[in-house]
Amino acid sequence: MTKLTKVHLRGFKGLHGTYMLDGPTVLTGPNGAGKSACLEGIVYALTGGVPGGRNLDSVAQYFEVRGGTVTVEDSDGRWIRRGVTRDAGKAKVSEVLESSETGPEDKAARVEAWAAVATVLDIKEFLGKSTEKRREFILALCGAGETPATEILDTLATQYAREVAGPAATVETLERPEDLPPDVLAMAREWGELKSLAEAVLQPGVSATKNFQKLSKTIKDERLGARRAGLDAKSALRELETTIAGARAAASELKTVELVAAQAQSHHTAVAAQAAQGAEARRNLAHCEMAIDTACDVYADAKAKLSETPAPSGQPTPPNRRQAVDDIATLVEKVQPLHEKDCQLQEPIEKGIEAARARRIKAGELSVARESLKHHREGDSAPLLACMSQIPDTCHPKILELRKIVVRMTTAWRTEERRCQGAVEGLEDQLGTLDEEREHIDAMARDAATEKEKVKAEALVLSDAIKTARKAMDTLLAEYEQRLLAWQNATSAHTRATNGVTSANDAVGVARAALEDAQERVAAAGDFSQKEVDDVETALYGAQERLRVATEAAGVVRTYEEAAEYARSKEVFEKACKAFEKALHTAREALVGQSTRGLLGDLTAVLANAGRSEVPYLKLENERGRAVFELGWTDNGATVALPALSGGQAALFCSALAYALIRRATGRRVLLVEADPVDDENLLGLLKGLGPCDDLEALVVATAKYVDDTPGWAVVKVQQ
Repeated sequence: MTKLTKVHLRGFKGLHGTYMLDGPTVLTGPNGAGKSACLEGIVYALTGGVPGGRNLDSVAQYFEVRGGTVTVEDSDGRWIRRGVTRDAGKAKVSEVLESSETGPEDKAARVEAWAAVATVLDIKEFLGKSTEKRREFILALCGAGETPATEILDTLATQYAREVAGPAATVETLERPEDLPPDVLAMAREWGELKSLAEAVLQPGVSATKNFQKLSKTIKDERLGARRAGLDAKSALRELETTIAGARAAASELKTVELVAAQAQSHHTAVAAQAAQGAEARRNLAHCEMAIDTACDVYADAKAKLSETPAPSGQPTPPNRRQAVDDIATLVEKVQPLHEKDCQLQEPIEKGIEAARARRIKAGELSVARESLKHHREGDSAPLLACMSQIPDTCHPKILELRKIVVRMTTAWRTEERRCQGAVEGLEDQLGTLDEEREHIDAMARDAATEKEKVKAEALVLSDAIKTARKAMDTLLAEYEQRLLAWQNATSAHTRATNGVTSANDAVGVARAALEDAQERVAAAGDFSQKEVDDVETALYGAQERLRVATEAAGVVRTYEEAAEYARSKEVFEKACKAFEKALHTAREALVGQSTRGLLGDLTAVLANAGRSEVPYLKLENERGRAVFELGWTDNGATVALPALSGGQAALFCSALAYALIRRATGRRVLLVEADPVDDENLLGLLKGLGPCDDLEALVVATAKYVDDTPGWAVVKVQQ
């Protein structure tokens, strides 16, 4: 393990010098020699803090005017230097921070290898803190706050089962409690509600001690609430006890009263139904009497109307339509040949039109041919050919070639001219033939048109005759339909009048039958007097009143029994809460004891090495679960608290406690002890007790007393 070996002070608290540390070291010397300065210098070099604080102004007060440094080295040759410098001109204070890992230029770096705990553990300051803070600090160092909420709940389940069902009970006992005695079974069944409360209170990520405190407060509130509810229920029971005997007697007759009330209700219903039946029969009789009078009146009106509506004579005879239809058919037959002849006459006319269209086409073709012939005649190439023929054969080849081209073109032109001349002559012959045919066709078309006009005139006369015949037939049919409609209306009116008389006669018969039936119903229903109906209603009201009283009494008895059951359930729940509180206390004590067992073991070992027979104790909770912090030792059954120890004993005890705490803290393990004033006996015990503690990086004890060579300790004499 790395050990601190050297402390060099330069201007720190006015001191300049080097302190060699060779394992456990005792600094001896008179007051003011610099023992405390060495200890404070070590703390400053490792943490950057002095008793006055960590800010630069407070630190600067521990150095000379021009500044200074404190350097600490370890057995591996590493070192760290802290200090301050002052600028004389500007009176500015600057911090010095150097180490073997970082150069002077990196003054702001903090080397993790030299980092100490976040705050220096001052045992006097620790003992001066509040009970809660000391307790939380101890439990945090011992790892008590790391217990998961699920593990706490499992432990509580086991302890509750043991509190309820005996030391051999387990969690399975709570899950299957059917075989338990009745009183134990009732408390075991309360585990479900208690478990739900615990699950709602226990929070992951929260220290176990805080979870225990919150759960203890919650269960206490539930227990007190159950007690208050039980007392309220018992108070209500006491108020009901004065009337419960009479209520039970009245409630015992509830079934008899219900039977009497049911019989009275049935009798009342029967009487009321019979009375209502009689009243309804009489109302029905009056209605039937009115109905028969109405039916007779309707019958008389129907007969009068029938007498006013005589039966019509025979049905009208339809007109003879056959002769008119035959005449129209004859006329239509005459018109049909005319239409056919008209279609035949249309054919020559259309041929004439087609011949005229063909002549126009040929005339157009002849005009085009004549224009083409005229064009060729106007462009005669004979002069050009005569000119070209005069060109001698000895001319330039290009000119000779041009002459050949002109000759070919002239020949082709004359050939095309002859073709156009032949085409014109052919078209003129065709046009003459078409003109002859057209004259013949036009004559036929004129004759056909004249004949067609005659056919149209004859067809028009026949069409007018057909229209006249049809109109005459439609007039006869309309007159017949009017006579037929009038006859049908008269027949319908007579039929309706006859049916009305029949229906009215039937209604009179039905009304008479209904009147007879209503008279029979009135006779069968009888008649109840009002006194008889009132007597039945009075008997019913009396039975209903007795039933109400008995029902209220039964409600009082039921309320009493429910209150008694509620009081019993709250009493059981209160007992369950008490058992849970005991389980909570047991689990909490087990957790605290398990967590602090190692701490007390280290403390006991140091005291034993010091030659002390006392046994240290640490109590963090009282019997009621309240947070306390009681520290001290016991000697032959006598308990002595830390404040009651003498100065030397307290110094020895606190040094042992500081060692046990430092072993559990993070960072560098450095124990520095101010042993003034400590008597010789306790100083020797302190050195013997801490001497074997070789798991510390530095162990320094400062005292003004003279110390001889002590085994395991290096004695350094500090001179002024």
